[in-house]
Amino acid sequence: VRASAVHVTKMMMLKKVCIVPPASCSSISSFLGGQSSRRPSPSWLVAFIRPFCRLAPGANAICLSKRADDFSSCDSVQFGWRRHLGTTSQYDIEDELPHSVGTYNSISIHTDQLGPHFCADNFSKILRASLERWHRNHHSSVWLHVHLEHAGLLGIARGLGFRLHHAADDAIVMNCWLNNELTDRVPPYASHQVGVCGCVIRRDTNEVLLVKDRHKLPVWKFPGGLSDHSEDIADTAVREVGEETGIDAEFKSILAFRQQHHQPNTFDRSDMYFVCRLDAKTHEINMCTHEVLECRWMGIKELANCTDTTPLSRRIAGLLIQGQRNDYKSVDITMEQFDAVYPGLTYKLFHRPVELSMPKSTRPTPSLDHIAQDYS
Repeated sequence: VRASAVHVTKMMMLKKVCIVPPASCSSISSFLGGQSSRRPSPSWLVAFIRPFCRLAPGANAICLSKRADDFSSCDSVQFGWRRHLGTTSQYDIEDELPHSVGTYNSISIHTDQLGPHFCADNFSKILRASLERWHRNHHSSVWLHVHLEHAGLLGIARGLGFRLHHAADDAIVMNCWLNNELTDRVPPYASHQVGVCGCVIRRDTNEVLLVKDRHKLPVWKFPGGLSDHSEDIADTAVREVGEETGIDAEFKSILAFRQQHHQPNTFDRSDMYFVCRLDAKTHEINMCTHEVLECRWMGIKELANCTDTTPLSRRIAGLLIQGQRNDYKSVDITMEQFDAVYPGLTYKLFHRPVELSMPKSTRPTPSLDHIAQDYS
């Protein structure tokens, strides 16, 4: 009985409604009356729960709620969740799904947070009621994270206006736009992929490191590949060079970048490709034979006139020749780290070198904790 009362108290704090089945009414009533056989009920708990107790219409059950208008309809509401406390079953009447509020006043729902006894049969009715409430409360959109074990809910959500946004490792994310006064402003997911290559310079011989890809067009190119999730461009360049050639290198700058659309094998995403200048720290090649067909050091001037390469590689060779006249100051895009406006985060800013020292702002960074949560 005491455990049931504590559970009821928690639901009151969460502004939920609890229907206590008839079998438990007498014990709950005894508790509220302080007549527990073991020891008296805590007075603060009794005082807290008692004002919310009513007899549910048309049923021999006690209904507890913070809102008076809940009592008039609790005999006909559909139950969505079921929990067990010992031998006592309790049902929560949910007029909206468990959720959090994020950026742009959006709603986020995770199906793995609906409880171990989540009832999929009532999901459609509860989700529909939730959408109506959130629309009335002027929320912008709803993000529904459907975890793989609940994939059967995708069709239900689709029928209620949700559209597929993206898929993560263990969930499919859908979105429903609620603001009828504005067009849908939710951006598409991952419009670009990021590729990085390393132009590794061996200063003692004035050569650059080149590879021929085993699985793509077999021409001389700089070693590189796609950035991993949350990986900096500089780190990608160093990692890819090491994985493909065995050369340890140090990031110096970005020389150039390109944007390309409709490239094959990019999952219909546009491609951003960054060419980084690196200094070689080791010289002995130990190439990965699974990815690389050939690997060698080639003179920069030889690369500039090579026909067995790509137009991008030849243009980069021209940049290197020009940059060597003033230690690359005329061609480098340098990197500088700054504190982001979001607390605890930083970012890398890439720009041409700044000759003048810039004064640092003495104005404190405004707190943006209220929008720091990602909208998805």
